[in-house]
Amino acid sequence: MCWRRPAAAWPSSRSWNRAGCAGCVSTCMKTRHATPRWPISRRRHPVHLARSFRLFHHCTPGDYLRRLRVERAAQLLRSTRRPLLEIALECGFAGAAQFSRSFRAVHAVTPTAWRRSR
Repeated sequence: MCWRRPAAAWPSSRSWNRAGCAGCVSTCMKTRHATPRWPISRRRHPVHLARSFRLFHHCTPGDYLRRLRVERAAQLLRSTRRPLLEIALECGFAGAAQFSRSFRAVHAVTPTAWRRSR
């Protein structure tokens, strides 16, 4: 899972903060890309950015993005009665099957079971 280290333990925080990649990931939430698209204007090689991201967040950019999408979906499941497919598409998943797999990987239950238990 994606957990951040304490500030003193960041091996590449300077390079990560300069690259400004945190905003890239959050903007990808609304697209259906599996991994964030690094902006060319950052003047950093995409491999360097991905490596820095892994050191900073302890997961790949794709895993981080999926976790953000699942958390957003969980919030919508809790607060609305909208259909699962509609929530999945709004959160950037390709369909209900991908959404269900990703949700189960994070919360250990299906979205329907999670909604019923809340």
